[in-house]
Amino acid sequence: DWHGRRYHFITYFNAKIEKMLDSDQIQLTPRLVTNINVPYTYFAINICAAKAEMDGDYFPSAVQWGLATANGLGAHIIIGIKENLYNPGAIQSCFMVPVGLYFFNQIRKMYGIKVVILCLILGGPVGHVLGIVVPIYLRMQGTLNDFGFAAWVSGTIIGLPLLLSPLVHKYLATPKKLKD
Repeated sequence: DWHGRRYHFITYFNAKIEKMLDSDQIQLTPRLVTNINVPYTYFAINICAAKAEMDGDYFPSAVQWGLATANGLGAHIIIGIKENLYNPGAIQSCFMVPVGLYFFNQIRKMYGIKVVILCLILGGPVGHVLGIVVPIYLRMQGTLNDFGFAAWVSGTIIGLPLLLSPLVHKYLATPKKLKD
């Protein structure tokens, strides 16, 4: 974090979740954080960006930006303002969220507002619950091992946007070319 503490968000997150749920059934560990961040940072973002470069389909990348923007805004900026406290990730979110909003403005121009809303829903509540909270819970219950956990996270954050993209283009998107 900003103070140089490795994995400090884990302590912060676990305390917040335990208080909110009145339970310790969902707890982050350094291994789980690594198994979330590596597939997201090194694979999901790059695979979806490559797809956009190869065939002009920005929808999967927009879902990735939905995940990052929703996370930065909801988990860091809004909570930090509400509690008037620093939380790990807040500083970088102050840079990432405006970039995400700029990106979504471009997506709106290309595909329309419905696609932007869908990306924010898929990246926000759906991506966080289905792709992070559920596998953390299943891992803590012993239902998933580390490989199963990483596969679940990867399948959700990579597979879901790639599988939904053709449906979005067929039924929801109104594609327009942006001027260079």
